[in-house]
Amino acid sequence: MPPNRPRPTRSTLGIYTEDANLAASFSKRLSASDSRTAIQSTPEKLLSGATDPSCHAVIILDIGNGALLTDPRFKVLGEKLAGAALVVVSEALEADKVRQVIKLRAVDWLQRPLQDQDISAALLQIAGGGALARVTTVIGASGGVGATTVALMAGRYLSHSGPVALVDLDFQTGSCAAYINAENAFALDDVIANPDRLDAELLDLIKVTYKQDFDIYSFERPDLFFAASAKRFTLRLLDQLTARHGQVIIDLPNLRTPWFDDVVRHSDDLLIVFETNVVGLRHAKQLLRYLEAVRGKTGISLLANKTRFKLFGNTISRGDVARLLDMQQFYTSERDSALHEDAVNRAMIPFESSPRSRFVKDMNRYFKKIF
Repeated sequence: MPPNRPRPTRSTLGIYTEDANLAASFSKRLSASDSRTAIQSTPEKLLSGATDPSCHAVIILDIGNGALLTDPRFKVLGEKLAGAALVVVSEALEADKVRQVIKLRAVDWLQRPLQDQDISAALLQIAGGGALARVTTVIGASGGVGATTVALMAGRYLSHSGPVALVDLDFQTGSCAAYINAENAFALDDVIANPDRLDAELLDLIKVTYKQDFDIYSFERPDLFFAASAKRFTLRLLDQLTARHGQVIIDLPNLRTPWFDDVVRHSDDLLIVFETNVVGLRHAKQLLRYLEAVRGKTGISLLANKTRFKLFGNTISRGDVARLLDMQQFYTSERDSALHEDAVNRAMIPFESSPRSRFVKDMNRYFKKIF
């Protein structure tokens, strides 16, 4: 799940490969409306300086079996790119060679054999083919704080501004689908075992669309947490979705799964949902400090959910919350148990159940501030 990067304004696609079929595949996938033109050359010419990489918006570099990575000229390749987005194509690589690819700061890495959907997704992500999605991750500081409701409402709120995908990474319960009384009957076993099969067609098969507003990817598969390919499946799913949607909302359980840190690092925004009681604040503080250690302090907001501060006589005041979390600004949403019960029983998101309620107004204000 590559981070968002500024797009250069240069208009050529440099394809550096000895494989004519690969070059033809990339050239073919450029749409008629795409202003980029493709220029083909060899990896040797790129490394030797015979061609100037600074004229490209995008560079497709085919490193084959990875032997090229031992070339000392790779050490200075990153400096020569001058802002061009780099996509690396290779066969399966050993771990040490994968680390070398990462050091090149490539925006994508494609492994053979390639499908047309893989090439299209790569082109969509970079330089003029459409921006990567804005990724917003919602994390509950503890169970039952309403993080899934917040994620669903965020998806609904953003659905009028473009394509939105909501990804439920709580495979234990699949709560996002359960909330709207939807069930995904697609057999995921083959896809979980072979994540590279996940492409645009499969995404359409495994999604649930909420009232034609936004797509939900939610699966009740407790065994997935223990599958050997679980991390590859999860990150592949997120890669595919960020290439095809303007906004991606992730409902991320507060569990240190193998993909937890990756999701945290590559999210544009993190929303921590918590309750204002002693236990809830303790968990919120622990989670906040962990997230700051993983990605820094930027892009993190806090929502005190199911909260009602009185003018006087609060057991825990706003000032107490600000001091404990060392966050002068945090947001609140009104407790409304009747609204939530009604929404769940009717398989609706609270926006539809009671659009004029205080809780919905609080959430609208919150989303307006952070989006």
